[in-house]
Amino acid sequence: MNLGRFITMTSPVPFQDKREYAQAQLTQAVGDGRLDLGRFSDLVGTVWETDDIATIDRITREVAVVPNSSVEQTVQTAPATPPTDIPTRLVAIFGTHKRKGRFRLPGMAQALCIFGDVTLDLSEASLTAPETLVDVTCIFGTIKVIVPPGVMVESQVASVFGEDKVTISETTIPNGPRITLRGANIFGTVKAKNPGKSWFTKFYG
Repeated sequence: MNLGRFITMTSPVPFQDKREYAQAQLTQAVGDGRLDLGRFSDLVGTVWETDDIATIDRITREVAVVPNSSVEQTVQTAPATPPTDIPTRLVAIFGTHKRKGRFRLPGMAQALCIFGDVTLDLSEASLTAPETLVDVTCIFGTIKVIVPPGVMVESQVASVFGEDKVTISETTIPNGPRITLRGANIFGTVKAKNPGKSWFTKFYG
């Protein structure tokens, strides 16, 4: 099965409207902070991979917020321990700063690196908005952002004698969560990448 045919939507596929609606619900759950990016990647992969309409309906039904209910019903969206808020500013000066695991990333975060290394791993992170801005300042250092497959990453970083690269899966999810990198990179490296193997690599190596 060619998953890329579903994601790029270049031709009609079975239950396409239902798949698109399920994806929209999953994206909303990410923006609400009810679903982390790693789980989003897994579930949206199932939505586009399966030919079972019942599976699509189940994911759609369980991820949606139940109207007039004091409890939000989701598909394994709430971790046993609520995610903690990440500091707005990550700083590494002649050192290393790494952030990973379950945490809540605000709509805007900052990363400052001077002769150091900053790693922001969003594989299990929860977002507070469908679009997140990461403002970077990198001078003679490295800033690395790790995102699950399918999450769109756009770099607007201005580099002077530095390297700026986004090496994520070519197949991203239309209207899905988006991470934008912005800022300055001087004699440094700013990069975004995917973690290890996922449902994307089953089809694209």
